[in-house]
Amino acid sequence: MDLLCAEGLPGTDDLKIEESLTTLDQWAQHAKSETERNFHHFRSDPAEFENSEGYFRMLILATVVYEDFGIRYNPRWIAPPQPMIENDHFFADAQDVFVHGVIGPRRMGTCSSMPVFYVALGRRLGYPLKLVSTKGHLFVRWDTPSDRFDVDATGKGMNRYTHERYKQWPFPVTDEEIKANGYFKSMTPAEELSAFLSIRAMCLSEAGKKPETIAAASAACRFAPDWHQNHEILAWAQIQYVGVSMDAILNEKPTFTDHLEEIDYYVWSAQTISILKRADQGIPERPLPIVMPGSNSENEMKIPRPTP
Repeated sequence: MDLLCAEGLPGTDDLKIEESLTTLDQWAQHAKSETERNFHHFRSDPAEFENSEGYFRMLILATVVYEDFGIRYNPRWIAPPQPMIENDHFFADAQDVFVHGVIGPRRMGTCSSMPVFYVALGRRLGYPLKLVSTKGHLFVRWDTPSDRFDVDATGKGMNRYTHERYKQWPFPVTDEEIKANGYFKSMTPAEELSAFLSIRAMCLSEAGKKPETIAAASAACRFAPDWHQNHEILAWAQIQYVGVSMDAILNEKPTFTDHLEEIDYYVWSAQTISILKRADQGIPERPLPIVMPGSNSENEMKIPRPTP
């Protein structure tokens, strides 16, 4: 679904979905072989791996991804986490924010694409992996009733962080924001798709494709209607691009420019109207996207592969 959401964006001229899926299948087989080859280390000393088979498996996967596949966080975007600014062009190249940039020749990504890559690879291995978000960042969760932990593998290896850590990094997040945006919960398939569509909307906005931006933001709302952040993006796009009367919005009677009438909008929901009212009946500031530049793991920890 992530690959499909990237189609047609700048930076997808060489996107080949079937070829990408085949590569993922092949890499999963290599990761499986390396895990089996080294599994005796876990059997002989499980305490070395926090008595968690899941932790051991993710550790080997992260090592294989870094050492064997040569995948790196795009150095252009390695910086202290910072709020979104108008001219940073983080969403200008889909290879930076969608998984084909990780799988393709560049072998680079960001916290938008690398967690998706790990989940796609891990699920091929039968791992119970979920995507999870906090403010401006995606990460990976091993999620079973008996073994549940969060990991970041955007640096040189893997870091295992606590819930409290993600409440402060990469950006402080309040309890209200957690509730409003679904932070820290394992995403459902529909919510994963919503996240991809939200990222697509930001790329389309960067490319100046106004109707397509609204359509993608609208679809993101449809698949995760309770995420406040989605409605912020949609509201901003509507006001910026459609030329809608603010009075019409606040009265739930939208009007559109003629060339946009054919789009199937998911518009003027209670959340969207509430956002616009709180914006003092003016154009809202540019909303924060689901991911932002610079939110890779700053504690890059190299994990050497165990000796067979």
